[in-house]
Amino acid sequence: MKLSRIFPPFLFFSFADHPDMSGKWNILDFLLKQVAETQQFSEYEYSFALDLLKSREGLSPTAHQSCALPHIHVPFLKAAIGAVYIPDNPIDFSALDKQPVEIIALLLLPDSSLRRRMTTLSAVAKILNQTNLSAELVSRSLPEAREYFLSLENS
Repeated sequence: MKLSRIFPPFLFFSFADHPDMSGKWNILDFLLKQVAETQQFSEYEYSFALDLLKSREGLSPTAHQSCALPHIHVPFLKAAIGAVYIPDNPIDFSALDKQPVEIIALLLLPDSSLRRRMTTLSAVAKILNQTNLSAELVSRSLPEAREYFLSLENS
């Protein structure tokens, strides 16, 4: 699976584009709003997805090895979609390994079978857990980082 199937290039952001971003919830809200806009969520659907995200993030950390992968199951989605943000400075995501994150990849999964959702989540997580991924992305310009990220695939 290639990341470009789930994360469209127009939902890839960085501090350079949005310097006013700071803090976990500010960034997650921004990413969710971008996805909601492209998927034409109603205000109710956006609020529902935000509540799901808050609930999921409250259960346990979704960050590891400098990457955060907050994810939710959204029953009214037709296909998986995600958005990425690369902050200027690492963000505290309360990760189990205590490391701040340098890549935030929000993933929304559709109302498909549990097995399919878990397979998609696992494939994305495996790609994000590649050694040195955050260093590769942070060291590049936004267009280069976007191209590199979207070219990654699960082998």
